[in-house]
Amino acid sequence: MPKLFSNDADRKINSFKRWFKGKRAVANVSQQALAERLEISQTAISAKLSTGEGATNITYKDMLIFFDEVGATDEEILHYMRL
Repeated sequence: MPKLFSNDADRKINSFKRWFKGKRAVANVSQQALAERLEISQTAISAKLSTGEGATNITYKDMLIFFDEVGATDEEILHYMRL
């Protein structure tokens, strides 16, 4: 059954998290490496990247670092930063 979202922003955030998980795997970027760069715990990174219960908000600073760590292209950044 397809997942239903209450609005376009929630749909886009979920899409970003799935895309980012794949990009992290390809770029071999661990949650621990992201945590060190953001100066937070690995558990906090896990909560930010979670798509289920217990997920926390991703800040603009987080997004900047996430895109940088995986070498996101301008097109990818634009795609995930626009509704």
